[in-house]
Amino acid sequence: AAFSPDGSRILTAGNTVTLWALKGNLLADFEEHNDILNDVMFSIDGKHIITALGSGSIIIWPTPEAIIEWLKKDKIPQLTKEDKEYLGID
Repeated sequence: AAFSPDGSRILTAGNTVTLWALKGNLLADFEEHNDILNDVMFSIDGKHIITALGSGSIIIWPTPEAIIEWLKKDKIPQLTKEDKEYLGID
């Protein structure tokens, strides 16, 4: 398990990596790995999750907050008004 830098979230790892709010709310599941999962950690800014695999590979995943932040910057112009309302993006 790994705690986020601000202490508000925790990662657990098994066949999947799961992101939890410290209060116990499930925030996200990251797809099953096809290799042995050796370690899981947050980036220093807490915006990414890093998984280290037995093969020596790493995978860097954006957190849900990082994805929302990215969307708010309008880097995906094809979002409809309804999509933006659903995601809470102005």
